[in-house]
Amino acid sequence: MARRRTVTLNPAVMDEVRGCYGLAGKPIPEPPTPSSEWLARLQRWSRGLVPYPGWPTEEFDFHHIFSPVESRWLRRGLLPREMEDKWIGIMAEGELLIARSWTRYIVSRIPYRLTDDGCVEAVGLVHSTPERREDLDTVSRHVSSILGWWTAGAWERVAARGGWVLIDER
Repeated sequence: MARRRTVTLNPAVMDEVRGCYGLAGKPIPEPPTPSSEWLARLQRWSRGLVPYPGWPTEEFDFHHIFSPVESRWLRRGLLPREMEDKWIGIMAEGELLIARSWTRYIVSRIPYRLTDDGCVEAVGLVHSTPERREDLDTVSRHVSSILGWWTAGAWERVAARGGWVLIDER
């Protein structure tokens, strides 16, 4: 039986993605306090998420501890603002869920636990659809890129300055 690989977030990929938004090397600001409208949208989006139908999943062991500020961005969630936004990020009970905004199909499930100091420690077996990805390294890069801009509040910061930036999704 083949042993699963253990993967962690790739900081170089996270920095590269943040760099695409002009955020590389800059401190991550505190997320804004969620409004009642934001919380209602978060609940609405989370109710509509469903497993990806018929796709096999890549499984890999995962470990990463998010900083306190990154953890607060994870709790805030990642919601689409425009039709072009591809991703939803929800911190559900015990799992970080990454889903496609257009279909609401969950493409990655990342188990987590909270540490005593309020950090999110992602640890355990990740289930992620390959979504036309060639191998586990590519899936890992993809997960790192999405979590990189989710935990930096990248979309919020780009939207606030009125810019539109395309990133390479490889």
